[in-house]
Amino acid sequence: MPVALCVSKRRSGVFSVRRRVRTQLAKLEDVTDVVVRIQAAVRTYLARKRLLGLIRGLRTATPALIKLQAVARAKLARQQHEEMQRALSEVKVVKAVGSFQARARAALARSRHQEQVKKLEFVEPDVVGFQATARGYLARLEWYAWRDYIRSSHPQATYLQALLRGVLQRRKFREKMAYYRSNLDKIVQIQSLFRAKETREQYRQLTLGTNVTVGTIKNFVHLLDDSEADFQEEIKVERLRQEVVKRIRENQALEHDVSELDVKIALVVPYIEQEFAKLESKNKLKVEMLGGGMPWMADYKHWNYEAARRATEVVYKRSPDLTREGGSIPVTLTFAESLGVNVLLLPMGRGDDGAHSTNEKLDRLNFIEGSKLLGTYLYELAAIQAP
Repeated sequence: MPVALCVSKRRSGVFSVRRRVRTQLAKLEDVTDVVVRIQAAVRTYLARKRLLGLIRGLRTATPALIKLQAVARAKLARQQHEEMQRALSEVKVVKAVGSFQARARAALARSRHQEQVKKLEFVEPDVVGFQATARGYLARLEWYAWRDYIRSSHPQATYLQALLRGVLQRRKFREKMAYYRSNLDKIVQIQSLFRAKETREQYRQLTLGTNVTVGTIKNFVHLLDDSEADFQEEIKVERLRQEVVKRIRENQALEHDVSELDVKIALVVPYIEQEFAKLESKNKLKVEMLGGGMPWMADYKHWNYEAARRATEVVYKRSPDLTREGGSIPVTLTFAESLGVNVLLLPMGRGDDGAHSTNEKLDRLNFIEGSKLLGTYLYELAAIQAP
């Protein structure tokens, strides 16, 4: 099948990529220690090289730096001496001494800060290398954890992939089926035209051709065999055709009845809403038909109803009320139409029994009297002379 072949090819490609990734990972794990050592050696060499260059530069500029530092220190010392002389000559000795201490502490703090900056600048390459090593280690740990999680979740990932591919294939299939259904008439017409053309070609070959194929002869060999079985088959087909016509007419009659029922419902619903509006209630009214069956009515003058009426008078000592009610037994219409007989609904319960409800009941008196009614009905039915 094309779908199965496509899925198998995709799976083989995925497995091949995964195999190559596992092989590359295994090789990298084997040479990890060697790579780390090479990186450490290279970083050490670069640090030593920078340190030697710095030392050489300092040695070359040492005399000039010492002279410059001496001049600067002498100037600073003279300035401090002059400031001290001016401060001591004033009366506010406490304030001047406090300012002098603050400046001295600030100078010491700046000196320590500069020394710290120089130390940090000197060890900056090593710190950066250490940070890179730590970050690489953390990244490898995270990658190993993710790899192990993917390997442990391989069956679930495969199952999810299969579900996703199934959804996509079903969606494509539904779209294709919807396209076929929307163009079904055109497809049938094309098939009919093609078959008719093929049949005409075969018939022309059979009547005018000299070298007729075996397939063409097989297609028309039934014309040479007019047996009794063929005749019976034709009769059966005609009977089935009549049955189909009968069913179609019945469906049309049912559609007509449904249309009439819709008209009646359309008249009933506005009347109910009109009567409900007269109540001026705060409640809301919504009329909807949750279920139902076709209406049915029988001839109450039939001898079947006559037997039921006599049985009711014998058991209950009163004449029955022939009413139009029900609606919960739609199969009655099916019996009447399929069997072509008079159908009778003979009740044995009360109007408050709650038929088909949660608390449906049947009183004991009605059960006993109903059993008597059924037996008496059968007796009266046998006594009546049916026409």
